[in-house]
Amino acid sequence: MKRLGTLDASWLAVESEDTPMHVGNLQIFSLPENAPETFLRDMLARMKTEGEIAPPWCYKLAFPGYLGRLLVPSWKVDKKIDLDYHVRHSALPRPGSERELGILVSRLHSNPLDFARPLWECHILKGWKTTGSRSTPRCTIR
Repeated sequence: MKRLGTLDASWLAVESEDTPMHVGNLQIFSLPENAPETFLRDMLARMKTEGEIAPPWCYKLAFPGYLGRLLVPSWKVDKKIDLDYHVRHSALPRPGSERELGILVSRLHSNPLDFARPLWECHILKGWKTTGSRSTPRCTIR
């Protein structure tokens, strides 16, 4: 097991249901020129079939309960990461404007991370109507 650094351990110590301490980001990409209709679906399939997940993405808390997070904050390797849980695909409701994007991102970010799993999620969002085709990966990490 690997001990958490002081800063990471302090984030876990102050986290509560009312005060989640995860960080999220939204990245906006244009699809490659001449991308097939199945580009995002194919990319997600490749992401989910990746055999080995590199550190720190394969780490989960050794003792995910509150006392374990407070007294013995340490990482262990998760050898059975469920990529269907960690990598998700969502579509914006119509009309797919910046408003709908903001609402969906807010809703996704309001959910706490599961301390029994590696502390990250990646959501690939589609359906944002702008000039050109775009995809918007949104990641939540601790």
